[in-house]
Amino acid sequence: MSSSSSTNFGDYAVVIPAYRAAATLARALDSVMAQTLPPRQVVVVDDGSPDGEDLARIVAGYRGKVVLVDFWTYTCINCLNALPSVKSWHEKYKD
Repeated sequence: MSSSSSTNFGDYAVVIPAYRAAATLARALDSVMAQTLPPRQVVVVDDGSPDGEDLARIVAGYRGKVVLVDFWTYTCINCLNALPSVKSWHEKYKD
């Protein structure tokens, strides 16, 4: 790797699990971004959190710098409650 490509970012990634984390997520992301050598990639993982919409709004403020992964599980009540809507969207938009 050339020295010019490694001067802006570190050769590491940060993964932040975020379950009920809306109250602290922005502070955590600001801390990550303030590092002397910021990470090449930042991933926030929402594991069916009840505050998922708030997490998405917070991450949207870091557009281009942070990726939000909305991770669903079959044992998550919020995921199970959302499945009828997802199935409906699939039927409507599958083509």
